[in-house]
Parts: sequence; structure tokens; C-alpha cells
Amino acid sequence: MSLLQFAVPSCFKKTIIVLVPRQNPLPDYRPVALASTIMKCFERSAFNTIVPSKLVTKLRDLGLNTTLCDWILNFLTGRPQAVRIRSITFSTLTLNTR
Repeated sequence: MSLLQFAVPSCFKKTIIVLVPRQNPLPDYRPVALASTIMKCFERSAFNTIVPSKLVTKLRDLGLNTTLCDWILNFLTGRPQAVRIRSITFSTLTLNTR
């Protein structure tokens, strides 16, 4: 259904960034993205295969049909992220990868 509507469900796009303390002499934190497993797998695949060149051109050169290209572009745009520190979640920022 998602592919037929050229849209990725927003629950797959949402990411929460949490800060994890590093074991250094100085106070330091490492950001960790909490996202759906499906999103992480697809994002890595898309990044490694598609993003190094022009996104849409590369997709079409790979022989992907327009429907799939539109779905992938939708997946990479309008992705909400928020930062959480302990129990406080800050306002959401929407990212676009392309």
C-alpha cells in the first residue's frame, strides 16, 4: 500500500536522538539515533547505493520505475527528528536527506 501511494508511513521516518556518555576524561556525549529497524536498513542501502551521485538520475540509471523512485524520494524527505536528554524531549526538527 505504501508503494502504491508513493509515501512511507511516518512511523518509519521518526527518529529520536539520545545522548550517551562516553568514557573519556572530559565530559562528552555520543549521539545515538533510535529509529525503526526497517528505516535504518533502508537508509543505509539508499545512502551507499544512491546518494554518491545525483539521487534521481542514479535511481533511473539503475532501471527503477517512477513509482519506486517517488517512494524512495518520499522516504528521504520530511523525516522528523527530536533530541531526548534523560526524560526531556526537545522540539522536533524535520530533515531532508536529498
